[in-house]
Amino acid sequence: MPAPAPTRSLPGTDPASSLWADRPVRVTVSRLVGGIPANPKLLDAWLEANSAPPEARADKAEMQALLAAGEVEQHTSAFARNAKGQPCYEARCFKAAFKEAANVTKEILGIKNARARLAEHVFVGPPLCVIATPIRVEERVIHVMTRMGPRDSIKRYEVTADVPLRFTLRVLHTSPFTWNVLGVLLDYMVEGGIGADRSQGAGVLTEWAWAD
Repeated sequence: MPAPAPTRSLPGTDPASSLWADRPVRVTVSRLVGGIPANPKLLDAWLEANSAPPEARADKAEMQALLAAGEVEQHTSAFARNAKGQPCYEARCFKAAFKEAANVTKEILGIKNARARLAEHVFVGPPLCVIATPIRVEERVIHVMTRMGPRDSIKRYEVTADVPLRFTLRVLHTSPFTWNVLGVLLDYMVEGGIGADRSQGAGVLTEWAWAD
């Protein structure tokens, strides 16, 4: 459950002049699915379809090299890799889950333009969180619509279970997104989930807690 909101200033700073408040949060994900196409052509299409920011497009070549170094098959949807080739969950994906939760609960929260304001008020770091649980590759049949009509295809993807993740939330000092409000958004993720394949029941949080 959401904890009481602490003083909204960084340790050792003047509350009147502090711009940001930081707080670590840990979550456990029941089933986390990789969503980055390892195939270079599919990766291009994925970046375009997801309106990826310029920095993500600039990092495309590095991402492809890291996936290749991790011996990820090209027809697999994978997790991001860090410089050591370790599978990771991206902070930008965790922030995307917060934006989705804010948009869904905006009337409950009473915050106008909640999604856009959260994007400007709340930041998540570090960029990558290492996934320490075992990774496996699964397959399932998917139905897709092509120019030639409906087709069946096989989707291959990396998946892991009972995944502990830890990030730090950095929030603008004057933001309406207090720790209590962010706790409500985390409660939404218990059902709404994070990451890929949420429509298939993946990504739900089994627990979350402030880690301070």
